[in-house]
Amino acid sequence: MRLSKLRASLAFAIVSLAGCAGPRHPNEVTLKVALPATHFRLENGLEVLLHEDHSTSDVVVNLRYHVGSKDDPEGRSGFAHLYEHMMFLGTKHVGDDGFAAALEKIGVREFNATTNEDRTEYYDIVPARQLPAALWLEATRMAYPLDAVEQQNFDREREVVKNEWRERYDNVPLGHLHNLVREAVFPAGHPYHHPTIGRPTDLDRATLEEARAFGATYYTPVNATLVIAGDFDKNQAHELVARYFGNIPSGKPNAPKSLRFQKIIGKKRIVVEADVETPRVVLAWPIPPPHTRGYDELMIAAGYATGWANYELVATSKMARLAWTDVDTGRLGSILSITVDLEPNGNPEKAIDAIDDEIRRIPDHRDWPDFSDRRTARMTSAVLGLQSIDNRAAWMQESLSLFGTHDVSQSELQRIQDIHAPNMVAATTEYLRDTGRIEVVVRPKRGAPRAGRVVQ
Repeated sequence: MRLSKLRASLAFAIVSLAGCAGPRHPNEVTLKVALPATHFRLENGLEVLLHEDHSTSDVVVNLRYHVGSKDDPEGRSGFAHLYEHMMFLGTKHVGDDGFAAALEKIGVREFNATTNEDRTEYYDIVPARQLPAALWLEATRMAYPLDAVEQQNFDREREVVKNEWRERYDNVPLGHLHNLVREAVFPAGHPYHHPTIGRPTDLDRATLEEARAFGATYYTPVNATLVIAGDFDKNQAHELVARYFGNIPSGKPNAPKSLRFQKIIGKKRIVVEADVETPRVVLAWPIPPPHTRGYDELMIAAGYATGWANYELVATSKMARLAWTDVDTGRLGSILSITVDLEPNGNPEKAIDAIDDEIRRIPDHRDWPDFSDRRTARMTSAVLGLQSIDNRAAWMQESLSLFGTHDVSQSELQRIQDIHAPNMVAATTEYLRDTGRIEVVVRPKRGAPRAGRVVQ
């Protein structure tokens, strides 16, 4: 869909402008975005945002608790994620069938929850007429968390999470690689050192009493933000929120964790053996969080480096099958990695040298004819992602958490628009150093664990 054809019913404006002030590429566009909303806070501290869009017949209820795996108790990795699972078991007011069954009875279109390092988020997409029911359900499990959960329910859900670990990591070829990189980039003591899902041994030690204490600490109005987006009347929604959430005790605010960005000093290599067909190399660097200086510059730089690496390693030398970029984001720091899947006879050392050569080309390069196109592609992707009301609700949650205001879309787009090739070169020189990274080399070995094991 072309930007000029976006529907006006999106409840925000997008305007394409050419020939703006300042040095611009002839094909550049400047996108203008506005997300109107009503923002208020209840007396108990619950922050609320109401975003009306009458082009849809649905409503999104998005409730974010400002707690993530970074807040897991010592020796209890995965606790925030485990608690998220528990919240679907229902309360005495909801019934034995649990929260999912209650949502299905009101015709829910979609519902889910996610936990990452920094937050836990629950969302429900329901027909507009069911907004009161959805709000009541969310308020009920905030007010009475785990009050219907018995030990057998807790044990069963813990096994579900442990099985999730096995499915994601133990039973997947090279499934442990991601966590090995994370643990190396974020050393012991860093809030991001452990995986969000938690280690099975830590999950085994978790108790129901600890879970109740965790909820009493973090699952309170003062530590939560509610976003409602879609087809509703804001005055009615305001009254419903006050009615269902207003009498819940506020709880104590939890100070947000902060940590100075840490670079890696030197180069660390990890050698992994796995029962796989081909070698693999992963180069990983700590980089700044999203929405900060350097992040988007590095995303564009990595796109150039992997594109050139694919040409050299895959198309020309036939040494590799594919090279690609991954990014693992967080508010306290992110990880940028470049991965190369080699051919069975591919040489990992030559692959690493080739990637280094491509990264070194960036500071030495002088002509960037498609730079503005790549930058505009990032802007366009961000705007198109706001078409759905659930994505808008999630973005407004993130804006409130990071910037203290619900709509920084325009300033974020402007920040990306103001990136030029010299900014990308500077970020590459500062962060993508061959003396400040993690190197993982995977060696195929018959009989080794498919998920991989560290041998050096």
